[in-house]
Amino acid sequence: MRVFKVSICCVLLLAASAAAVTFQAVDDTYTNAAFPTTSYGSDDTIRIRLGGTNPKYGYFKFNVTGTNGDVRTATLRLSTTDRDVPQDTGIYTVTGDWSEGTLTWDNDTLIWGALLDSSNVNDASTWYEFDVTSGVTGDGTYTFGVIPMTTGWMGRWSTEESDFDPELVITGAPEKASSPNPQDGSNEIELDTKLSFSPGSKSTKHDIYLDTDFNDVNDAITPLARVDVNTFDPCGLMPDVTYYWRVDQVNDVNNPDVVWKGDIWSFTTRERAGASSPSPKDEDDDVAANISLSWTPGDFADFHDVYFGTDLDEINDANIPLARIDTNTFDPCGLLLDTRYYWRIDEVSGETGQWPGVYRGPIWSFTTLDHIVVDDFDFYVDSNTLSLTWINGAGNGSGAAVSLEEEFQGDSMRFEYDNGLDPWYSQASRWYAAGQDWTVGSVKALQLMFKGSAGNSAGPMYLALEDGLGSRAVVFYADANDLQQARWQMWNIDLSDFAAGGVALADVREIAVGFGDPDSPQAGGTGTVYFDDIRLYRQRCFSRYGPSGDLTGDCSADRADLDVIMRHWLFSDYTVSAEAPDDGRLLAHYRFDETSGSSAYDSSGNGFTSLVRAVTDSNEFPVDTGWDASGYDGGCLDFDGTFGVLIPDEVFADVNEVVTISVWLNAGDDGGWDDVSRIEFATGRPQNRIDPVDANDFVWNPNQWNRAKWTPDDTGDYQGRWNHYCFVRDAVAGSVRIYHNGLLIAQDQGVLSGIDGPSAGQTEIGGWGKYGHYTGRLDEFKVYGYALSQAQVLHLAAGGGQLYQPLTPVVSPIDPYVDGVLNIIDLAIVAGDWLDEQLWPQ
Repeated sequence: MRVFKVSICCVLLLAASAAAVTFQAVDDTYTNAAFPTTSYGSDDTIRIRLGGTNPKYGYFKFNVTGTNGDVRTATLRLSTTDRDVPQDTGIYTVTGDWSEGTLTWDNDTLIWGALLDSSNVNDASTWYEFDVTSGVTGDGTYTFGVIPMTTGWMGRWSTEESDFDPELVITGAPEKASSPNPQDGSNEIELDTKLSFSPGSKSTKHDIYLDTDFNDVNDAITPLARVDVNTFDPCGLMPDVTYYWRVDQVNDVNNPDVVWKGDIWSFTTRERAGASSPSPKDEDDDVAANISLSWTPGDFADFHDVYFGTDLDEINDANIPLARIDTNTFDPCGLLLDTRYYWRIDEVSGETGQWPGVYRGPIWSFTTLDHIVVDDFDFYVDSNTLSLTWINGAGNGSGAAVSLEEEFQGDSMRFEYDNGLDPWYSQASRWYAAGQDWTVGSVKALQLMFKGSAGNSAGPMYLALEDGLGSRAVVFYADANDLQQARWQMWNIDLSDFAAGGVALADVREIAVGFGDPDSPQAGGTGTVYFDDIRLYRQRCFSRYGPSGDLTGDCSADRADLDVIMRHWLFSDYTVSAEAPDDGRLLAHYRFDETSGSSAYDSSGNGFTSLVRAVTDSNEFPVDTGWDASGYDGGCLDFDGTFGVLIPDEVFADVNEVVTISVWLNAGDDGGWDDVSRIEFATGRPQNRIDPVDANDFVWNPNQWNRAKWTPDDTGDYQGRWNHYCFVRDAVAGSVRIYHNGLLIAQDQGVLSGIDGPSAGQTEIGGWGKYGHYTGRLDEFKVYGYALSQAQVLHLAAGGGQLYQPLTPVVSPIDPYVDGVLNIIDLAIVAGDWLDEQLWPQ
C-alpha cells in the first residue's frame, strides 16, 4: 500500500500572515506659545519644542477604516527635518475635535492622555517609527500628540511635504484563507494528498471549491463542501491533472451569507505510477537462484500481469503475460545459475475501477549468482546456535568441537579436531529435515573454503553426503599437508564422486566434514581448521583442466588463442640488466623515516606532505601511530588496519597517460586475510561517457578500468621478508604491468585510454578499500611521472645486476610446447585443439 504523509500539524501551527494597510494623516499642525493665535496647518514642517519661553506641541490626525475590529499592530511613522541636539520624542494619545486650519495655542482644548511610545532622535532627515498599538482599537479617528521629552527642539515633515507624509501603518489578520497546501502552482502532487490552508481570523466555516476548470472554480457560488476545519480530503485525485481550488471564509455563524471569497490556487498531480521498487533490485548481480519476485503495486492496480524471461526483446515486445495475479509477489520456481533475467509488471485496473485498463511497467533485470549457498556461516547468532545446526562432539561423541569465528568476509566455522581418543575421528554434520535437491540449476560441483594452521597434525580430511535412504559416500582431500597452511584454500569436489558412491543427489539429507577415517578409525593427531563458504557450482572453467591449445585461460581453443600466438610470435625468454631510473621525474617520495607525528614528508622536493589518519575518521583527524625503525631503508610504517596515509590529490594532478608506483612491503607471517595473497593494479577514466538524461553528468563505466592481477602460488614464500612491487601504467605503449622483485608477474596489453589523474579521487595507503586493509610494514613509497622500464624497475628492486625473465606466464600467457619461444610448433598445438572446450567437471 502506498502511503503519503501530509504534515497537517505544521500547517495548523503557522501564523496567518498579517495584511498591512497604510493611512496618511488627514490633519497635522502644531501650536506655538510665542504666537498663541496663529494657525500653522499649512506649514510643511511641524515644529515641536520643550522648555524656554515658546513651547510647541505637534498634532497628527488619522481616519482608520476597514479593520473589522482586528488590529494586530499600529505603527506611527514620522520623518525628521532637523533638530538641535539628540533627544527623546514622546507620542501621546489625544482626544477632542480639531482641524489643522483653526487649531491655535489659545483655542487648544484637546486632552492629552497616556504615553504610547518614545524614541531617541539622533539624526535629521530620517524616518522614525513609534509603536502606538495600545492607542488604536479598530476603525475610527485617532489623534497623536508629539513633544520632546527633554529640553530641545526638532522638526517633522507634514502632509504639505508630499514625499514625507506622516503615516499610520495598521496590520490585521487577513480575512481570506491563506498558506495553501499544496502550494499554489506546485507539481508532482501525490494522488492521496489532503488539502489544507490557514483560515482567516474571523472565519467560523470554510466553503471548498475544487475542479479541473479554472472558470468553474472562479464563477462557482455553490461549494463542493462547507467544513469547520482547515483541511479537506478530496478522496483521491486523478493522475497528471491540474486542479484549481478556492476556499471562501464564512465569517458570521449567525449570518452564513457573509462570505469572504478566497483566491484561486492550483496544483498538478504526478503521472500515474506503475509497479515500482522491484525486489531483487534492478540490475542486481548477486541474486540467489531460489528468489521470489516482489514489487510495490502501482496506482489503481487490481491485478498484475507478469512477464519474465532471459530475452530482453521478448519481454519488451510481449503482450501476453506469463501470469495474471492479484498479489505483488511471484515465484519463478527456480532459476538457472549465472543467468541474466528480465521482467516486467503491467498493472491492470478493473472496468469498475477509477482508471480501467492496463498500465505498462518498466523492464527490470537481474543476474543470478553463479553458485548456490549451502552454508556461509554468516547467519548464526553465536557458537551455541552454530552447534545446534552442526552437530559435533558434544552430540555425536567424536573429537570435534565447533565455534563461530569472525573472519574478514563474515563468519566461519572454527573446527578443533582431536583424533587421539576413541572413536579416533572428529566430525561435524548438518542434517536437513527435507531432502535438498543438489541437481537443480545443473550444478556439478561442491566448493569448500578452508584454512589450516602451522601446528596442525597432518591427516585425512573428508566431506561426506548421505541421502534420504541412508546411502552415504565420503570424499577425502588429496594433500593432508595443506592442513598446515595458514591461508584460505579452495577444495573443489565433483558431485559425481558422491553419486558414484550411491548418494541420490536430488535428496541430500546430511553433509558432514571431518578428520580421520570414520570407516577405518585409528589414532591420530589434533589441530584447528576453519571452514567457510560451502557452495554448489555448475561446470566452470579452470585453466589447468583446459585443452593444451588454450592460451587465454577460457578453457577453449579458438580465435582468441590464435590472436595470442600472432601477437607474441617469436617472443622468447630474455635477460634484463639493471639501469638507474630518473629520480628527477619523481612526483612524490615517502621514505617514512620519521619516528613520530602525523605527517609523512615528501623527499622528492615537491612538498607533497601526506597525512597519517584514522581510517574510520571521515574528518581526516591526524594520528601519531605506526612508526617503526626496522624498515627496508631506515624507518617505515607498520600498518595494523587502524590507520592509513592520505596522499595529497596534487601528486596525481599532472598524471595523464603514464605513471609508475614503487613500494617495499613486508606483510608479516600472520596468515590472515590481510597478507599479500593477491596484488591488483587498476587504472582508467571512470567518467568516460555522458549520462543520456543529464548531459552535465557522467556515468561510471567499470569496463573502462584496465587491470593487471597477480595471485602467487604460495603466499608463504613472500611472508616475513621485504618484497619490492612496482606498478607501471603506460597508455602510450598500451600496457599495465606489475613487477615483483624486478620480475614481470602480470600485465594487461592493448591499454590505450588515458588516466584522469585530477579526478582520480582520494588515494590512501593502508586504509579500508573494497578488499580490506593492508597489515604489515611498508617503506619507500615512490610515484614517478613516467613509465619505468623493466631495467629501471630492477634497479629499484635489486640496486643492480641482471634478471632472467621467462616467457610464461606473463610475457606470453602460455608456451604450449614449453621451449621458451612461441613459434610454428605452438601454432600447431592450438590448431590441433581448435574449438575444443573443456570445463570442469566433465
